Amino acid sequence: MGQNSVAFSIAHSSSSLSTCNELRGLSLDNHSITDYLLHVQNLVNELISIGESMPASKHLNLILDGLPDEYDSSILVISTKFDRLSIDEVKTILLEHEVRI
Repeated sequence: MGQNSVAFSIAHSSSSLSTCNELRGLSLDNHSITDYLLHVQNLVNELISIGESMPASKHLNLILDGLPDEYDSSILVISTKFDRLSIDEVKTILLEHEVRI
């Protein structure tokens, strides 16, 4: 393995780890659901662009993990239909929930 390959591998691992850590620590906090979902999507896209695998189930878990308690009713609906909902359908449910609160 050449020096360039080693440097790329280290940079790739560092970038991936940094992005994964940011995703794990991400929460809705004082942001709109639209901004939150966009931020999650941007980080997921960043991971995909460097070759990381991102199945829909992992993407959904990342979205749901950052939501506060006031979203529990929507999280319950999403969780019971987890295998049948697309990312876009989940986003729609969460956007509708935000309007109600």
